[in-house]
Parts: sequence; C-alpha cells; structure tokens
Amino acid sequence: ALHIRSMHHGSGFLIHYFPTLYGCKYHTFRSVAKGEEWILAECLNNEKVTRVQIDNSFTLLKITDHWDKKDTKISTNLKIQMSGFPIPMNYLDMAKKYNVEFISTFGSLDVAMILLFNHVTKDSPLDLVSNRCLGTLYDDGFYTLSFVDDIVYVESEPLKEKPRML
Repeated sequence: ALHIRSMHHGSGFLIHYFPTLYGCKYHTFRSVAKGEEWILAECLNNEKVTRVQIDNSFTLLKITDHWDKKDTKISTNLKIQMSGFPIPMNYLDMAKKYNVEFISTFGSLDVAMILLFNHVTKDSPLDLVSNRCLGTLYDDGFYTLSFVDDIVYVESEPLKEKPRML
C-alpha cells in the first residue's frame, strides 16, 4: 500500500487506509512535490504496490502520462482510491489499459461515513461509469439520500436525524 497526499478524507480512511494497514504486508508513505508525480509512477510499479489513494485526476493523469512515455505495464492489480470524485467514462479505458481498478467514495465529514461508493474494473459495464455519478448508496438501511434543486440531503431514520445538506 502506498499513501500520498490527502489523508484527510474520512471515507478514504474506511475504504483505503484501515484495510491496507490491517492487511498489507508492506506499507509506504511518500511525500511527492507537485511536478514530481513521475516518482509515484515509477514507485507504483517497481515496488509492486497494490493499493494507492490519489488525491485528484490531475495527479492521476500525470502518472498515466509517465506510464505511456515509458510503455509501463502494471504488474499488479492496482486499486486506486479517489475520494469525493465521480469516475468519468475515460477511467474505464484506463482500467483496461493499465490493469488498474478505481474505487471512489463520497461521504460526509460530519458523519464520517461512506454514503456513495463506486468500484470500476476493466470488466465494469458502461452504465456503471458516468461523468456525473458519485456512486451507489453504500448502506440504504441506515442512511437515505434525497435531492432537492441539485442539493444532496442525507438523513438517518435509526438516528432520528433531520435531513442535512451535504
């Protein structure tokens, strides 16, 4: 597992950090300055990393650009965590091309829970991937989401909470 910037996403801790800390054989943290993402691109393959959280699509594109320049073939089934972002259509192409999977979560810091979840692999159907989709409801027995005028509200009947705007 490799951890870089943006360790503050609550949902990322639940989906990425805790499972990798518990189950991985080796754990690495790399602090890489902007503009030096090529170091991450080399590290991900050379150190046989299987899980990484990448802070945004700009960093991801810099990594994949480096892989293209070096004609890199990823030797592991790399899972890439992208918290708070939809998984656009071109990520399905990346999953096929680079042998990676994308996990995207969207949550609320006030409840520190994952509300929406996406997992895209090279075999995912096209209807799972959307430029605007933040995922499917992770736990529909505890939380419900509603949309009013393009605003997302979350509520929990078991907690007797009133709807809160996200």
